[in-house]
Order: sequence, then C-alpha cells, then structure tokens
Amino acid sequence: MVIRNTELIELVDPSLPRLIRIVSEYGIMSYFFVLGLEMELKNIFRRRRPTREAVMAYSGIAATYVLLACLQPVIVKGLAPGDRANYIISLGLSLSNTSSTVLTRLITDLKIGKSEIGRLVVNAGVHNDMTTMLLMALFFALHAKIIGRKMDFIFSRTFFIVLFLVFQTWFIRKVGRRGINWINDKNPEGKPISGWHVFVSMIVVAILCAIANMMGYNGNMNAFLIGLTLPREGRVSRAFIRKINIWLAEMIFPLYYTFMGTLLRLDSWKGWTSFKEFSVLVLLGMVGKVIGSVPTAISMGFSISEAVCVGLLLNVKGHYHILAVMNAFEIGVVNSTGLLINIMAVLVTILYIPLVAEIIVWQARKRHAKLQMGLQWHNPDSELRIMTCLHSPKNVPSAIKMIEVTRGRPPSPGVTVFAADLVQLTSRTAATLTHGQGMDVVDVKDEAIVEMREEITMAFNNYLDGCGEGVDINRLLIVSAYNTMHHDICNAAQDALAVLIILPFHKKQRVDGTMDNGQNELRAVNRKVLRHAPCSVGILVDRGLVGSSIIASSLESFQVVVVFIGGPDDREALCYASRVAYYPGVKLTAIRFLLESEHDNISIASSLYGSKNASERRLIMDTREDMHVDDEYFADFYERHVTNGSVSYVEKHVYNGAETIAALRALEREYKLFIIGNGSSHLTTGKAEWEECPELGPLGDNLASSDFSATASLLIIRQHNPKRQEEDVIEEEFSLR
Repeated sequence: MVIRNTELIELVDPSLPRLIRIVSEYGIMSYFFVLGLEMELKNIFRRRRPTREAVMAYSGIAATYVLLACLQPVIVKGLAPGDRANYIISLGLSLSNTSSTVLTRLITDLKIGKSEIGRLVVNAGVHNDMTTMLLMALFFALHAKIIGRKMDFIFSRTFFIVLFLVFQTWFIRKVGRRGINWINDKNPEGKPISGWHVFVSMIVVAILCAIANMMGYNGNMNAFLIGLTLPREGRVSRAFIRKINIWLAEMIFPLYYTFMGTLLRLDSWKGWTSFKEFSVLVLLGMVGKVIGSVPTAISMGFSISEAVCVGLLLNVKGHYHILAVMNAFEIGVVNSTGLLINIMAVLVTILYIPLVAEIIVWQARKRHAKLQMGLQWHNPDSELRIMTCLHSPKNVPSAIKMIEVTRGRPPSPGVTVFAADLVQLTSRTAATLTHGQGMDVVDVKDEAIVEMREEITMAFNNYLDGCGEGVDINRLLIVSAYNTMHHDICNAAQDALAVLIILPFHKKQRVDGTMDNGQNELRAVNRKVLRHAPCSVGILVDRGLVGSSIIASSLESFQVVVVFIGGPDDREALCYASRVAYYPGVKLTAIRFLLESEHDNISIASSLYGSKNASERRLIMDTREDMHVDDEYFADFYERHVTNGSVSYVEKHVYNGAETIAALRALEREYKLFIIGNGSSHLTTGKAEWEECPELGPLGDNLASSDFSATASLLIIRQHNPKRQEEDVIEEEFSLR
C-alpha cells in the first residue's frame, strides 16, 4: 500500500517564513471550527429512528470498514504489528469520509440539488461528515501515536485528554452558550455586529485549542468539537461562518495549497508501482461507498444505476483529506510518493462528478417525460413532493397546517415540502443580492428580508421539532419581479419534481371577517402559475385555518369537507382529501352532488348542445367522457375510506348550480376547511359570467367571497393537464390585459 515507510520529511521549507506556517495553521484550525459550527449534532440524536439519509451514511462507513477488514492482509503488509490497527482505523475514516461542503457546492452548481437524489446525497453527506469527524476526534483522543507521540504513559495521557474534552464540552454548553447569547443580545438585527465581540470569541476558541494541543491532543479536532458544541443560531455564529469562510477562500486555502504544491515532487512517481497503489486507494473508497449505498438506495426505491451514482457522489473528498495527508506527511507516516498519490486520489473523486450528474439528470428526464405531475398519478408508496409559496410570515401557520394534515398514512414515505419565500425584486433588493449558499441560487442581504426569512425558518424548525415526523422541509428563495415571478415558481417546482404547488390567495381576511381587495400583482402571479405550472396547483384561501396550537392539532377535531361534482379537478381534490383522511385529528366528510333525475340531465345536455357557446358545448362533451371515470374513481374512494368508517359520506341531489351553491353555503359553520376542484361542470354552468376571481373556478369564486363565511378556509385545486395548459397559454395575452 501507499504508507510503508516512516521516513520523516520536514513539512516546512526552511526558506519559507515561519509566519506563513503560523497563519496557515491558525487558518486550518478556523476551517475545522466552522465545519463543526455548520453542523447540527442534534440531527444524529434528535430522532429515535435514524433517517434514511443517516442510514445511507452509516451503511457507506460500515461497508468501507468491512472491505478493509477483508483486504487487511494485503493492506497492512510491511507494517509493524503495533501500527496495523491505527493504520486501518485512520485509513477507514479517511476513505469513508465525505466532504459535505465540497459535495454540496458540486450538487448545487450541477443543478441537481432539488432532485430526490441530490437532496438525499447532500443530507447523507452531512451525516457522514459529522459522524466520521466525531469518530476521528475520538480516535485522536484515545490513540496518541497518530499525532507522533510515543505510547509511554498512554493511559494517563488519554485519561487527562478525555477529562479535558468533557470539561470543555460542559464549559461551552453552560458558559459559552450564555456568552454567545449575551453577544447576540448586544448586537440586535439591523445594527453592525461588533468586531471586538467576534475577535474575543475567536481568541477564546484559540486558547482552548492551544491548551488541547499542549496536552497532546490535535488542535484541529478540538476546534471542530468546539464548533459542534456552540449554538448555530444567532448573529455571532452567522458572523463566524461568513467572515471565516471569506478569509479561508481568499487567503488561507490559496496560501496553504500553494505551499503544499511546493512539497509535491512529480519525480517521486515510481511508474507501475505507484499506479497500483494509486488505483488501490481510489478503488477502496469507491467500491466501499458503492457496496454500502446500493442495498440501501434500492430499498428506498432507486434503480441500481441510481444507487451506484449515489455511492459515487458520496465518495467525494475535499479539504479534510488533503489536510489529513499533509499531517501524515509532516509526522513521517507517508513519504513524498505517498503524498503525491493521496493528493491525486482526492482530485479523482471530484473529476467524475459531472458525468454522474449527467446520468442522474438523463434518467430523471427519461422517467418523468411522459408522466403527468399530479396527485391522481402519484404513487402512494413514494414520497409526496409539495411546493408551498410564502409571501410573508403570516402565510406560515396555514402552510404548516396544510403540511401537517397532508402527511398521509404513518407507514408512508411522508411529505417533502419545498417552502419558497417569494420576494419582489426592487432596486433596493437588487443592491443586496449575493451568490446563494446551499440550494439557493441567490441570497438577499437586506435586513428586513433576512429577518423575515429567519422568522419563517424558525417557525418551520419549531414545527419539525414538535411534530414533524415524516416531514422534510427544504427552504427556497425566489427573488423576481411580479411579472416574471411565475417563471421562477414553475421552474423551481419542475426542478423539485413537485406534484402540487400551493399558492396563498391574493386577498387577506380583515378583522371583521371580510376579505380585503387584495393585491392585483399577486393575483396575476397566481393566474400565470395556473397557466404554466408543470404540476397541479392549489390556491389556499385562509380564514384562520390554524386555530389552536399546531403541535396539539392531532388531539383536536378538525372538520374538513371535500366536494365532488365531477371532472379532473374534482378527482384531484378527492385524491388530496384521501391523504387528509389519514390524519388522526381530521374528521373528513365527502359530499357528492348529483342531478335530481335523468330527465334533468337530458334537458341540460340538450340545452347545452343547442347553445351557440362553443365552450359550453365542449364542456358537455368533456363531461360525458369524464362521467365514467368519475364513477370509477369515486367508487374506489368510497371503498377505501367510507366503508371502514374513516370518512363520512353525504349525497345531495340538486337541480342546478344555484342549488349547489346554496347547499354549500348552508355548511359554512360546520367545517373548517373546504377542499374543492377548480373546474366547471354541468352543475355550475352559467356561474362563470358573474365570477369575480375566475382563477378559483365557479364554486371557489362563490365560496371565497366575503359573504360566505368568516371561519371556513378553502383549498381550490386544479389538476395538471398539458392539453388545457396549451389552450390557456394561447389565451393569456388576452385575459391578463
């Protein structure tokens, strides 16, 4: 293998100033500190059962060690017996580690971050990085030889190191967190953060790392543990992350890697022997991750090729691996040939990522090219992907309520939500735009917008901590002018493979219960999304939907009614109601409206056929085609939900649309949420002429008016139909003048 001699080679060229080494070492310590600060330790211990991302990460680590154990006689050949265990452990941690920061940036730049595989890989990479770094920190504490110390008095040294780390963790959690909270209070939002506070905090971190280093513990690992223990929330932590990352990107990493380049000796490559060692090192990491990822990914519903792609993506190496091999080179564990081989192995794990991303994109397009993205065609055994749009924190409580009741049956894969903050692009906003972090293409530094986004994020985090089992929420930011915002919404929904977009109604409820006039710009956005959306769309009319506490909602009676008259939009509404029916706090009632007699049906059909209105004639033709599908679909719903008593069923016979509206208005005090379809039908014909908001459909327009109810919220759903979408786009120029 690569590591066979213990020739000690000086890390620093005597001609280089000593100051460069000191600055580089402090910068690398800062990198490990920020790495820990960006991670959440509670993600590992928060849930009783590990998430599927955690299972993916653990399986990759375990498979790598199993592979090393099987190849141990070959790998440790030539090493002393006392060095073999340390070498296998350190090599396993290095090969099984995933550089989450590098992986996230690559996934984002390659435009696959919002896909199911992209999100799975990013989250699994974070779990993997955190777990392997914790194991590495423990390994450094228990095995002093890895940092060049002899084994004399190892027990006493290990005891004091562990005792110091325990005391340090207690000190940071009890004293350090209070100090950080005090600094946050002294630096409220809207004011520049004091540089002295940041400087003093970093000095304290440096002192703790220096003490650990004096005791024989690795200062970089201690910086990671300190960052992991400190709270991630607050202005001080954000300032640490932002300022240190800028410092690392613009000064430390270029300096350090230039310095590393001076140590690489291309003439140390030993031909076929070095190539064999290089190949073995690369294949160990790739094969271990693929072996661990394939069974886990297949059990999650991915194909074999997608599972292999997941394993290859999780094999990405980065800064940590370069720093580790440089540390090994410093203490003489690897020679100049080993340094060159290890650096080349790190680069190889990044070079093939664009090809893997192309394969993922090609397979996703092939799979979804012929699919209609809607609830009716959604596989119940796969996760439900919803995009909910938010204009302000006032939209969050109702959005959380809709997410909560949409989780479905507990054994189901759950719901993946893309919560998109919609921000109008103004001259002031444009001046604060920066390159986005994580999954966002852009970010906004405007204080008001930052505060709004933090308030929304905090509300979602509180919900997830309280009762968010089975729900995965991804935050998005859409910054655009109102006349083009629908394009960004639709593109984001398409990238996320969402089957439903939920938009807030452009009108808001006043204190007296009536609806205001609303914003015409937001109404235009909703109408354009309905025309261009790549999936089904729901418009939520909120009239105090939440009521009591979200967390206690499973213990209360939440009365919901779904209205079924007929047509694709009503089938989509019924499909959504099927998921709502599984929620323990919901009492769902299905109401089906039917014509009073067959004679009335023939009479209406004859009048429609005799009408000169082409749209009405087309309506009756579509109605006849859909009638058989409606009967079958409702019969299936009845069999699954009504027969077992989980859903109440009411059948109402009416003569015309006026009676339909009157029957629904009589129910306004009985139900908290009405789920209805957007389309017209034979029972709503003639109502379109009086519609104030045609984008809601005949029923939705009537029920959203101020004279309907002050307490009943509405969800009006329109099913995705490519053919109807093309017709709507043609008429768009005329309808939105």
